[in-house]
Amino acid sequence: MNSQLTRIHHGQTLNIEYRRGNRRQKHMRLTIRQDGSILLSTPPRTSSAKANRFLDKHLGWLADKQQQRAAINARHPAPQYNHGAQHQLLGQTVTLHVKEAKKIAVVRHDDIIKIQLPNPTPERIEAAYQQYCRKTALDYFQQRLIELLPTTPWVKTIPELRVRRMKQQWGNCARKGHITLNQHLIKAPPECIDLVIIHELCHLKHFNHSPDFYQLMGEALPNWRQYDQILKAHIR
Repeated sequence: MNSQLTRIHHGQTLNIEYRRGNRRQKHMRLTIRQDGSILLSTPPRTSSAKANRFLDKHLGWLADKQQQRAAINARHPAPQYNHGAQHQLLGQTVTLHVKEAKKIAVVRHDDIIKIQLPNPTPERIEAAYQQYCRKTALDYFQQRLIELLPTTPWVKTIPELRVRRMKQQWGNCARKGHITLNQHLIKAPPECIDLVIIHELCHLKHFNHSPDFYQLMGEALPNWRQYDQILKAHIR
């Protein structure tokens, strides 16, 4: 069962959702969601006193991260789905051109995304555009995964690739070997997409974020920190 906690740090009010995780969770975690809300999750038997001490220890970090997220959200307001709305696709700005038609069709021409569909409400336009983005992401991510394999010689076979919409991660790597990438990553410039793919491929050798992992990242993609900053600052 979830509960709510409130803290005030230097005049900034922090509202925290507190949730006890399942038995597989071993450590306490603090997460800043994309909308700026905060989640504290703990192993199921963690005492309230221990959780509160952990939370209070990280109040400064939470306040800073929440302000950063608010600044990003201000620069990137919620997307609109109508004729003339602009979106990011592979690091470029594209404009939706919507036309009513009997059948659904979505085609890109340079910086224009032409969307034809019956009864073009914002909800239907969004559904058609997101379906197009999903197919674009599947094709592009798979292509880049194959093209990047020579930079990660420890990967001997092409990992299974999955694409889905995620709220908290750009990608993840399962211990079974498959890689999942966030569909929203298709908004990012190509070098940032490469960063996330290589990050997950490095986890096939080091399933952690140890110094050895980051050394491997540097060998595979020397400028990865630069691309990481671009991804954090500009892509919502």
